[in-house]
Amino acid sequence: MQPVQAKEGILLVNAPHLATVERPSEEPQEISLRTGERLTEIAETRRGWVAAGVRATKRGRRELVVVMEDAAGVERLVAPSRQKKRLRILPTLVVDKEELSGIAWLEGDDIQSLTVRFADWNGADWGSVKKVSRPGRGSQTGLVGTVLADGSHLLVWSVYDGSDDEIVWSRRRGSSWSRPKRLTANNRTPDTMPAVVSMGSGALAVWSHFDGDDYRLMSARFDGRRWKRPELIGPPGSFDPRFVVLDSGLFLTYKNAWPSGWSVLEIGTGGDPRRRAVVQQRPDNRPVLARPGSREVTLLWPREDGVLTVEWERLP
Repeated sequence: MQPVQAKEGILLVNAPHLATVERPSEEPQEISLRTGERLTEIAETRRGWVAAGVRATKRGRRELVVVMEDAAGVERLVAPSRQKKRLRILPTLVVDKEELSGIAWLEGDDIQSLTVRFADWNGADWGSVKKVSRPGRGSQTGLVGTVLADGSHLLVWSVYDGSDDEIVWSRRRGSSWSRPKRLTANNRTPDTMPAVVSMGSGALAVWSHFDGDDYRLMSARFDGRRWKRPELIGPPGSFDPRFVVLDSGLFLTYKNAWPSGWSVLEIGTGGDPRRRAVVQQRPDNRPVLARPGSREVTLLWPREDGVLTVEWERLP
């Protein structure tokens, strides 16, 4: 796994009972995991990194796991508050100015009763848990988040509204979260798997939209007040997007259904795709984006020892 903000080159590689944090030109750093634990998210910080995941217990509970590296070394953080529901899943780390700001997650007794919750991190302990959304008519999933230029927090996820999945969002200013709203106009086809990144004074969101025949990537720009009209940016069969911010700019990786493989989009400062690189017939694991150049981009698959350099294609 590659952090969204990936300027230091940190990677998280999972294996049974073990996770490894890798840095360029350094020995891998091993993190021992307990039974049932898996780390699913990592973020770079000023003093190191912070990773989060879920522990599956023998009684069917799912609990949050948070591990942090700072100047004092690696330590496990106590989970926010006392867990009252059976499930805590999909932890989403929120980092502001290279410091852990908080964590969001989904919580409930079953998949149909999940709520979105958030807790601040003050550098030593978690604040009180805030409920961002209540249970809906069905599942909630795909939770992602970012911090905007003014310091406000933005969460984006998908909600089943009784007919299909819709992308919704909530913004926190001060200590209060806004009531979740649809990011786009209501429709009758699924919208799932969002990704979001801070951009300028607002943000850019991308998700998978079913157009009646295929899933295709759509994007929308948030100008700090409202979301602009969504635009199609992916070909038929494009889904599972994730942003990567490097020193060389903003990029988006996503899965191709056919031909099976992965694509990388270079995103301009206005939020529009500029170039694309396509890799066919590669593993299901998402590639790590490395060394984007003026003519080509290098993709890595650390667990498969795979390295592939692909030329950029100009978009129509």
